[in-house]
Amino acid sequence: MWTKEEAERFLDYADKKYALQNRWVYFFYKILITTGMRFCEALALEKADFDFENNRIRINKSFCSYAKNIKLPKNNTTRFAPLSPILAEELKDYFVKNQTFGSLFKNGNDKHHSYDKIRHGHYLGDVKAAGVRFCNLHNLRRFFITQYVENGGGEAQLRKIVGHASESMTDLYLVQPENLGKVASIVNL
Repeated sequence: MWTKEEAERFLDYADKKYALQNRWVYFFYKILITTGMRFCEALALEKADFDFENNRIRINKSFCSYAKNIKLPKNNTTRFAPLSPILAEELKDYFVKNQTFGSLFKNGNDKHHSYDKIRHGHYLGDVKAAGVRFCNLHNLRRFFITQYVENGGGEAQLRKIVGHASESMTDLYLVQPENLGKVASIVNL
């Protein structure tokens, strides 16, 4: 998982690379890093899901890349993720300049981008070019969860934001993969 500095470096790189063309890629990364949203939930976002007045994003659907359809999010409930003031301003500007009305993450053929297209077509190369350690896309969710708790956010509120049904699920995200070796040495038989 990345440090805060690595996440900032990665977003700075993406912000410059995707300044004009394919700007949606930058927004996709930033939304994952700053909201803890699941990949498939971010893919389903539409302009109407962004509540700029209350600085929040409604999560009420997800896009299944394999079945190529929209479905209810995991746990079948609507929830809200925070929308940072900086991201809100960037998105408002983007929506005005691009006359975006529907889905934020559809291609020119009005089809959603897929996990494989984003991962292989953009993300893996961007990680390397930004000079940060490899971190799989799902670990961007882990990054948000860890940062939220480390910066004083409460775990009960966090569970509502990321859609975890139990404390134990949130706890799994808070155990860092790089620390598992230390944990394993305790029970080394």
